[in-house]
Amino acid sequence: MDANQDAPQRSQKLIVGLCTHNRPTELAECLASIARLQIPEGFELHCVVVENGPTAENAHVTKAANLPFRITHKLESRMGVVHARNRLFDIAEHENADWLAMVDDDETVDENWLTEFVSAMNSFPDVRFFCGPYVILPSNSLSAWRRPPGTDKRPLGSPTPFAKTGNFLIHKRLFDTSLGGFRFDTVFNHSGGEDYDISRRIIASGEKLIFVPTAKIYEPIADERSGFWYGLKRVWRDQHVVQKHLYLRLSFSQAISKDIAELLQIIVQIAFKPVYLTRNIMFGRLNSARYTLWDFFTLIARMWAIIGYPLSGEIKAYGKPSKDA
Repeated sequence: MDANQDAPQRSQKLIVGLCTHNRPTELAECLASIARLQIPEGFELHCVVVENGPTAENAHVTKAANLPFRITHKLESRMGVVHARNRLFDIAEHENADWLAMVDDDETVDENWLTEFVSAMNSFPDVRFFCGPYVILPSNSLSAWRRPPGTDKRPLGSPTPFAKTGNFLIHKRLFDTSLGGFRFDTVFNHSGGEDYDISRRIIASGEKLIFVPTAKIYEPIADERSGFWYGLKRVWRDQHVVQKHLYLRLSFSQAISKDIAELLQIIVQIAFKPVYLTRNIMFGRLNSARYTLWDFFTLIARMWAIIGYPLSGEIKAYGKPSKDA
């Protein structure tokens, strides 16, 4: 039986889940966008907010949300992004949900977000894992030296190497532990990259991950994340967690082989950047010249993350380490 046809005689249960920590304003905006969602025919919706912290400081925000369907606020007191996301998976399993759609608390969803995912389900009935694009809303203070975010132009059904937890949809067969479902690995609890790791493990199990270009979410770039150096640090961090996944899931020789191949590709790209830079300057394309320099430095950051991974310490991007991490 197809994943999308497990219960043809009843409405399918779909949980919209998000984790939050100390972002009451952003949470309220996110929930307001969820309230405007078009509800797909044949689906029963339930919104679940998991607050990560010692106490439920933002339960009042959830309570004040005016959603046309059920909403629940849960506390996850074990600190760390992985604990919070796994709690969402646990709740979805306990509620016997058929699907779980995830969004981050600093994002807003397009009103057709879920209907577009459901349309993709119908087009790809054998697929249990979907992801959509991030429409980035840059701050006015975005560094002039950073390349502005572009539009993801991949067509519907494009195979995708990994999904970000801020915009994905997953079937119960992949999160229900009684059916062999997955959980985020706590080794990524403070570094981030747990979404990359679980995506790669799900794909390695034989599942497909399909891109749905019309299932959009909107993510603003905060002023404090708009600087040149922050952007480079984020590129380095993203590559670092890829390295972490490789060395956890592959043998040392396999990881080294992948690193060498990746480094060769980066070196080739770096070699051509001076040519592009010179050409842009000669033709007076100063913005393009700046973006070429940005691309050059991002390649250097990725190369440093690959070469330096064995010597680098653990990243603490989310919270502080704890005994239960």
